[in-house]
Amino acid sequence: PFEALASAFEIIPRTLMENCGSKVIRVMTELRAKHADGKETTWGVDGNSGKVVDVETLKIVEPISVKAQTIKTAIE
Repeated sequence: PFEALASAFEIIPRTLMENCGSKVIRVMTELRAKHADGKETTWGVDGNSGKVVDVETLKIVEPISVKAQTIKTAIE
């Protein structure tokens, strides 16, 4: 069940990458590699360039409470 949920969450960056015109497989692999060690979790996709960036450097901050409520609402 957790793998299905993880796969569903992967749609978000994948769709963003497609809309940016980036190479989805290459960028998705890079994003997974950045998240694999679990130490730095602030990596995401820049919507303008389609590249993997540390979203903190772009001053993008999402409170965990917003994410948690969104996830709870989606899976209920």
